[in-house]
Amino acid sequence: MKKCPKCQKEIDQKASKCPFCQSDLRSWFRRHPILTVILVLIGLGVVGSIAGGGKSSTSSASQTGSSTVNSGEEKKAEPTSVEVMKVDAKAFMAEFDSNQLRAEEMYKDKVVELSAVVKNISEDIMGSPFLSLEPQGAEFSMASIKCIFAQKAQITSVEKGSMITVQGKVSDQSLGVIQLNNCSLVQ
Repeated sequence: MKKCPKCQKEIDQKASKCPFCQSDLRSWFRRHPILTVILVLIGLGVVGSIAGGGKSSTSSASQTGSSTVNSGEEKKAEPTSVEVMKVDAKAFMAEFDSNQLRAEEMYKDKVVELSAVVKNISEDIMGSPFLSLEPQGAEFSMASIKCIFAQKAQITSVEKGSMITVQGKVSDQSLGVIQLNNCSLVQ
């Protein structure tokens, strides 16, 4: 036996409703299952966004090959050449639709270049500017491409519906969204 928190009368331990005062004794999560699912999905999105990255931690000085100071002595930084995989956006998304695990194994942490149509221009909940992209003439797909940029200024001239070419480092696919980090527009 336990006491009802509202009327303080003795009730059965397993009761979900007080037989005396009709108070609902279920937890908030049990009383609101739809809101609970929404909160869990939002939480997963936040964790995925944080874990998937957004902003690059490398300095622009090391990316441009300018000199850096290390332990008091000047050193010329070697420019890093990253191999860029040119991919067809439609085939790229089809790989993820077909087998996400194989596609992530093939593309994760690789820089890809693809051309696609801009479907959305926005910021995520962490304030990172991004473009949602879809291949031109794409049929229904469970996947979409989210291209995260370091600064808003990089994409303020882009128009929704326009065809663009981007380069970005493939992160992973979460909830049907293939994430590319450190994106840049290709002229």
